[in-house]
Amino acid sequence: MLPVVSDDLGVSVGVAGQLRAISGVTAGLTAVVMPRIGRVLGLRRTLLLGTTLLAVAAAELAGWPLARRSVAVRSPI
Repeated sequence: MLPVVSDDLGVSVGVAGQLRAISGVTAGLTAVVMPRIGRVLGLRRTLLLGTTLLAVAAAELAGWPLARRSVAVRSPI
């Protein structure tokens, strides 16, 4: 599956693998941090913060002419 995705994005298999690894680490860190944030801010504010961050990220990605450019710019190689 990774070679198909890397061909579609126009990047090497290594870069596509790094992007997958980065997203996995980010998800793991989020799972560790969010319960603490939820206790401090409360459920309503935590959900509002998450929704706002998601909307900002989606708006940023929508601003790019092609989603491929955004992925290529974010890749470490």
